[in-house]
Amino acid sequence: MRMEQILAIINKEFPEKAIDIGESIDLLLYSIDELIKDINNKITHALNKRDYNKTKSLTELSEAVYNYETMLRQIFNDIEPDNIIDEVENEKEESTKSSPNYNECLVDFNIPHTLYEDFTHVRPHSFQFKGQKYEVRTWQEVLLKTSEILYTLDMDKFEQFQYDRRMNGKKVQYFSKVESEMRKPVKLKSADIFIETNMSANSIRNLIAKMLQKYDFKISDYKLFFKTDYSSLHNENKNGGFHNG
Repeated sequence: MRMEQILAIINKEFPEKAIDIGESIDLLLYSIDELIKDINNKITHALNKRDYNKTKSLTELSEAVYNYETMLRQIFNDIEPDNIIDEVENEKEESTKSSPNYNECLVDFNIPHTLYEDFTHVRPHSFQFKGQKYEVRTWQEVLLKTSEILYTLDMDKFEQFQYDRRMNGKKVQYFSKVESEMRKPVKLKSADIFIETNMSANSIRNLIAKMLQKYDFKISDYKLFFKTDYSSLHNENKNGGFHNG
C-alpha cells in the first residue's frame, strides 16, 4: 500500500488521529527547520576557518536532514487538512456537560506540565512564564495572554509573524491585521493585530512553542498547570458510555 493511500484512509476513518499526527509532525518540522539553520551557520563558520573536512561532513548532514524533512512535509501536507471544526464551541460544550463523573476529572493544578505533552481533553488552570503565573480558563486565553506578553517584549518581531509562512496555517492566517483572513479572530489588547482562536489545544501548544523559539526562549521554561483532564470520560464513551449507579 502506497503512502498516499495510507494517509487517505487515516484521514477518512480516523480524522481525530490524523489531526494529532499532523500537529505532532508540524512541531517536529519546525524544530528540524531550526536545526538546518544551525547546521548551515556552522558550515559558514567552518568555511571561514578553512576547515573543509568539517564543512563536508556538515554539508552531508544538512542534505540528509533536509531529505527527511521533505518526506515529513509531504506526509504533513497529505494527512492534515486545516482544522475546520469549531474548537471554541467544543471546549465550552465539554466543560459544561452535566455528569457526576466530571468531578473525578479535577486534577492537581499545582503540578507543572510542559509544551511537550498532549493537551487533548485537558483544560488549563494557569501558565507560568518568566517567573510570573497567569490564571486562564481556556486554551484560547493561554494563546492570547502569551501573545500579549511576547508582543510587549518585542513588537516588531511579533508583527513579523503575519508574514512568516511557518507561523501560520496552510489555509488560514493565525496572525493578521485583516479579520477576513481568519475564522475566529480576536484582536490583541495591546496591538493592532488579530490572533486566530479556532484552534485545538495541541495546535495552540505548537504555535506557542514556535513563538517562544522565535524569541529565543527555551520551550522547557514555559510551564502549564491543568484544571481538568477529561481523557477518562472520553475513553468511557468509546467503550460504551457512562455507567451511573
